[in-house]
Amino acid sequence: MKKFLMSLALVFAPVFAFADVSVQPLNVEAKAQDQYLNYNFGTSFVHSARFQDFILTANGPDSTFIRGISVQGSFAYRVDTNCPQILMPGQQCTIRVIFHPSTTGSHWGDVTVHLRESNIYIRLFGNAIR
Repeated sequence: MKKFLMSLALVFAPVFAFADVSVQPLNVEAKAQDQYLNYNFGTSFVHSARFQDFILTANGPDSTFIRGISVQGSFAYRVDTNCPQILMPGQQCTIRVIFHPSTTGSHWGDVTVHLRESNIYIRLFGNAIR
């Protein structure tokens, strides 16, 4: 079974702030088993938006096949992406997760990156207040 190294970089950049962007790289080796990550948006105000960019990089010698990207759970989360179906070695794409709660309380969700041989699950957490 072919293995390749995938990199997910977390780039925190709230929509409403003009602060410096901090980067927290997270390396994941894609294999036949599923992988699980977590991201916490913290506390936000109702009807405000924050986003988190996940940078997906194909580091291996082979192309990475992306069967799809989906989001489940609370309606407070939305996903935008520029990822193609095939990432060539060294190519990157962005998965932007937007947290935009319309009600107070805790919100959870899952983003799933469906690869050819496995999935990457990103568990999302966020809280909304007035």
